[in-house]
Amino acid sequence: MAPQSAVKLPDIDLFDENSLPGTASWVSKCKDVQLALEEYGCFLTPYDKVSLQLQDQIFNSVQELFTLPTEKKVQNTSDKPYFGYFKHPLVPLSESMGIDGPTLLEGTQSFTDLMWPNGNKRFCESVHTYAKLVSQLDRRVKYMVFESYGVGKYFDSHIDSTSYLLRLIKYRLPKEEETNNCGFPHTDKSFLTILHDNQVAGLEIKTKDGRWIGVEPSGSMFIVMAGDAFLAWSNGRVHSALHRVVTNGKKERYSLGFFSFSGETIRTPEELIDEAHPLLFKPFENIDLLRLYSLDDVRKYSQKFNDEAMSNTPSLTAILSRKSSINYMIMATQSAIKLPVIDLFDDESEPGTDSWISKCKEVQRAFEEYGCFLATYDKVSLQLQDDVFDSVRELFQLPTEKKVLNTSDKPYFGYFKHPSIPLSESMGIDNPTILEGTQSFTNLMWPNGNQIFCKSIYAYATLVSELDRMVKTMVFESYGVRKYYDSHIKSTNYLLRLIKYRVPREDENDFDGCPHTDKSFMTILHDNHIAGLQIKTKDGNWVGVEPSGSMFVVMAGDAFLAWSNGRIQSPTHRVIMKAKKERYCLALFSFSGETIRTPEELVDEAHPLLFKPFDNMDLLRLFSLDDVHRHAKYFSQPKCGA
Repeated sequence: MAPQSAVKLPDIDLFDENSLPGTASWVSKCKDVQLALEEYGCFLTPYDKVSLQLQDQIFNSVQELFTLPTEKKVQNTSDKPYFGYFKHPLVPLSESMGIDGPTLLEGTQSFTDLMWPNGNKRFCESVHTYAKLVSQLDRRVKYMVFESYGVGKYFDSHIDSTSYLLRLIKYRLPKEEETNNCGFPHTDKSFLTILHDNQVAGLEIKTKDGRWIGVEPSGSMFIVMAGDAFLAWSNGRVHSALHRVVTNGKKERYSLGFFSFSGETIRTPEELIDEAHPLLFKPFENIDLLRLYSLDDVRKYSQKFNDEAMSNTPSLTAILSRKSSINYMIMATQSAIKLPVIDLFDDESEPGTDSWISKCKEVQRAFEEYGCFLATYDKVSLQLQDDVFDSVRELFQLPTEKKVLNTSDKPYFGYFKHPSIPLSESMGIDNPTILEGTQSFTNLMWPNGNQIFCKSIYAYATLVSELDRMVKTMVFESYGVRKYYDSHIKSTNYLLRLIKYRVPREDENDFDGCPHTDKSFMTILHDNHIAGLQIKTKDGNWVGVEPSGSMFVVMAGDAFLAWSNGRIQSPTHRVIMKAKKERYCLALFSFSGETIRTPEELVDEAHPLLFKPFDNMDLLRLFSLDDVHRHAKYFSQPKCGA
C-alpha cells in the first residue's frame, strides 16, 4: 500500500462569528469552500452543533443496531440501490444500513419500528436530531458554493427538491488472513456527502496527483465531500473525490454517511458555461445515476475503478451517457449467428474412434471461437428437470430471513440479492455432487427436511458433473494433454447456483446485472425454457440462446482461458428479461483445486506463455467488489492469469 501523503485536507470553519452572510469575510469563506471542493473534492469542518453528548448517543445507538440478528437487519430494504441493508462476502469487513428521509420524523420512526417493533425511543430521537443538524450543514455548504459561483438564484429550488439518505456503517477488525481493505476506491453518486466517524481512523482521500491522504478522526470534525452529481452540476469545476476505507486500528469503526440527492434534473447552470468551460454533461436524474452505478458492473467499470481513470473528470461522462448507450446495447438486434450444437454422447463417437477425435476437435473449435456451445444431454430426463425446477421454485418461496442463512466465506457461494440488480436473486450449494453437501443445504433451508428437494438436486448435480467431465476429457485430448486430466478432475470442486429472475415492472429495465465472464474453470447452464441468456461473440454481436429442455449451455471460464494459454475464449454474457414469466436457471460451476498452470505443450514460439500460475479460488476472490483496481491490474494480459 502506498504511504499516505503528508498533505492535509483544508479545514474550514463555516460558522465562525466573523463570517456572517454579506460580509467580506463571508465572501472569502465561500471562496475557500469553492477552492477546496475544486482542488480536493472535500474538506474538514468543525461543527459543534452536534454536541459530544449527541455523538455518544448516536454511536451507541448504531452499535446497538448492528447487534440485531441478521434476519432483522435484512428487513431494511428499498427499491433504491444502496438505501437498504448491505453485507456481502466480497466486502467482508463492513455491513451497512440505510434510513431514507432521516430528517423527517416519519422516516426515522418507520426505520426504528421496523428494527424494534416494540419501539426504541432513544435510537429514533438521537438519529432524527443528528440528521436534522447535519442537514443544516449540508445546506450551508451548498449555499456558499452557489453564492461563490454567482448562481444563488438556483439554491432554493435545489434545496426544496433535495432528499437525504443516512447510511449507518460498521467496519469490523480484519482477521489475520484478511486484508484491511474495506471496499474499493470509489466516488459517491450523491450531490453532497457528509461523513462522521467514531474517532477511529480509516478514511483515505486520493488527491488529483495520485497521493492518498489519511483523514485523522476528531469528534467535532465532519468531512464534506462532493459527489458525482455536484461535479456534473458545476460543469466539471468541482472535483468528486476518490476515497476508500482501510482499517488500521484495533477497534471497530462506525461511520455515518449523510448523502443528499437532488430531486430536480441535474443541469449545469448557464452561468457556468462559456468558451473556457464548454458544456460537459447532458442533463440527468441524480437517482438514475445511482441506479446505473451497479455493484455487479465490475467488468464494465474495471477501467473506471482504475485509480488513474477514476481521478479524472472525463470518466464521469461515460457514466452520465451510459443510460442511452445501455438502452442502445440492449435494444440492438441480436445477431443471426447460432451457437454450435454438439451431441457429445452419440453412439458413433466412442473414445478412440475417428468420430470421437473429430468430435473433440469440434468442442475445441467451439471454445476457441465462441467460448461456449450447446450440448444435447438426455441423461437429465424431462421428469428430473420438472422435479428440480419445481424444487427451485419452492426454495425461492421461502422467507428472506431463511434464505439469507445461505452464507459462505467463498464469494458468490451464498445467497445474493441487491437493489442494484433488482430482477434476480440467487443461492449457492457448495459440493452438490456430494450427498452431504446437498443434504446440509436442505437441512439449513428446511430443518424438518425436504427429501424431494435433496434427491432431485443431488441427482441433477451428479449427472451434470458427468457432462462437465466429458467436455474436459475431450478438450484435454484434443490439445494432446490427456495426461493432466486425472489430477485436474480429482482436484475439481463444484458449486451449483440456483437463480431466479422475476418479470420486470413497467418502470424497470429488462437487463439484469452486467455483461460478465465467469471466474470458474467451466460453467454449465440450464434454464426452465424461458429465454434470456445472450452470448457476445468476438466481433461484438450478441447471440440469443434459444431455450430447450434437452440443451445445456457449456461455457468456458476465465480459469480455462488461462489454462489454455489464451486459446480458449471466456465469453461475455448477460441476461435480458423480455419474457412475461419468471425465469429459473441452474448453473453448475467447476473450480480447479490445483494451481492453474498452462501445460508446457501449449507453450511455443507461436504461443508464448501469457499467464503466471494462480489459484482458481484466488481468482474468484480477486474478482471482488472491494478489489477491482487490483483485479484489473493483476489479471491483465500479459502479466498474469485470466
